[in-house]
Amino acid sequence: MGATRRLAAGDLTARTGELSGPTELNQLAQVFDDMAATLQRRQAESERAQQALRDSEARYRLIVETAEEGIFIIDPDGDTVFVNAMMAGMLGYSVDEMRGRPIFDFMDEEMGSLARHGLLRRQGIRQQQDVRFRRKDGGDLWTIVAANPIAESDGRCLGTLAMVTDITERKRAEDHLIYLAHHDSLTGLPNRTLFNDRLQQSLIDAARRERVVAVLFMDLDRFKTINDTLGHEVGDVLLRAVSGRLKDCIRTGDTVARLGGDEFIVLLPDVGHADDVGRIAQKVLDVFDQPFSIDGREFFVTTSIGITLYPFDGKDVDGLVKNADVAMYRAKEQGRNSYQFYTAEMTAKSHENLALENALRGALDRNELVLHYQPVVDLASGEVSGMEALLRWRHPGLGMIMPQRFIPIAEESGLIVPIGEWALSTACRQARAWQQQGYVPLRLAVNLSARQFYQRNLAEVIARALKDSGLDPVWLELELTESLLMQNAELTHATLRTLNTMGVRLSIDDFGTGYSSLGYLKRFPLDTLKISRSFVRDVPADPDDAAIVSAIIAMAHTLEMRVIAEDVETESQRAFLRAQACDAFQGYVFGPPLPPEEFTRYLPKPRLRRSST
Repeated sequence: MGATRRLAAGDLTARTGELSGPTELNQLAQVFDDMAATLQRRQAESERAQQALRDSEARYRLIVETAEEGIFIIDPDGDTVFVNAMMAGMLGYSVDEMRGRPIFDFMDEEMGSLARHGLLRRQGIRQQQDVRFRRKDGGDLWTIVAANPIAESDGRCLGTLAMVTDITERKRAEDHLIYLAHHDSLTGLPNRTLFNDRLQQSLIDAARRERVVAVLFMDLDRFKTINDTLGHEVGDVLLRAVSGRLKDCIRTGDTVARLGGDEFIVLLPDVGHADDVGRIAQKVLDVFDQPFSIDGREFFVTTSIGITLYPFDGKDVDGLVKNADVAMYRAKEQGRNSYQFYTAEMTAKSHENLALENALRGALDRNELVLHYQPVVDLASGEVSGMEALLRWRHPGLGMIMPQRFIPIAEESGLIVPIGEWALSTACRQARAWQQQGYVPLRLAVNLSARQFYQRNLAEVIARALKDSGLDPVWLELELTESLLMQNAELTHATLRTLNTMGVRLSIDDFGTGYSSLGYLKRFPLDTLKISRSFVRDVPADPDDAAIVSAIIAMAHTLEMRVIAEDVETESQRAFLRAQACDAFQGYVFGPPLPPEEFTRYLPKPRLRRSST
């Protein structure tokens, strides 16, 4: 009885102690003892199983809590049943803050909607998707969520277990690569790829809404000169400054992009009238009025703009951009620093220019380039006191081509450098040859282009031309334009000083048509000022032009500079200039440019003469 009471009390070690025997009592005691042993064994097995379960749960919790990935479990409604510390920490929350809340509360509205569709509507299916969570501090957390269904034995879904991997850095790297693929690395502006995509979308929208789209193709004037002279670092700084000004002058919704080099392009996706485009183009030109300051130096830079309008000038991206490029070159031909709307005639002109450029590349080798000389006449005495060498192209098929037709092409293509060197060398040899033939020496004026002027070996080129020809530097005068002088005042001053030291005289050509500044006239070692034909053309009839010419002459004389008027065509113009004490002139009223063999008629015959410099 004692054993049964102990067993009833839970002591599974209780035994009757009866020995086995034939009696019924002995058999009953044996059955009791076997039952007690069985219960004891089963209890031990149960305890071992429970311990194993506890050990398993501990191991599972350890794995979950120390996992490098976030883990959460949601019920069929999306509410968070479990979240590990890593998941909470990734989002900047505590476990308690997340537990019980819908997992979609930790995403923005757009991503929450997408994730809800993926995780809830497709429950019971293993799936993986990129999910962007919203951190507690407002930042984004990009993840890969691998979701596995939790199901009953009957297949009923109890929820979802999700493993979350942080891929934010990878996403940032991918986004950066996408950004680089669509933006210019130097300026941060959209590149050609992104611009074309936006233009394509604008054309689709414009076709549907029957609206006008405008494309403005821009190229900086003479940028290559700055780049070649001062180096690409200065050029890069200038391009970034230009991009900043362009962004400031376009409307919200417009796009300004850099195509490469010094080419920029603007998309105006919604235009009411062509006049609106013209105003925006002028606004772009106006932002270049102020100089760019780089490392304490000032640079004057202008741009030429070509404009196309959809649907009038093209129906697709390539056509609009190509025709805008054609119009831009037309703007350059018209003097730069301007804009031109595309016309169909420009395409034919573009093909003609390309043909001319190809022909020009071999013109020197084929001896097709020649120099003509125009006399410079002293207004007081009426005698020829100098001459200007002017380039002509004797084309085998087109005849004599004037410089205004092919010089812009030569400048854009870079051919002006070898052509300019040839012109300088040839003119010096011709001037010296006339001297050796006994003619009275005349001062020879030769034009220098901006590209020539900013070549690093300019002084050597000039020195070589003088040495090879034997011409004394005192008889050579180099003509420069105002815009050239203002591009980089510091470098210009240094170059002019070097040339002045060589004994060469320096002249500013077409004064009044560029960035007129009294400051540089005083600062630079200039000897001669040539009044632009645009002022001379209407004197003395136009009182405004007459007043301007008179003021230029008086100012130049105050600065001890000689004054020459260009393109004088009438006697009234010559009389007016003489009355204003202009020093000299050149123009058809006295004589046109002539080839060397004909120009000799103007050369003063040998006579006793004073030394002239």
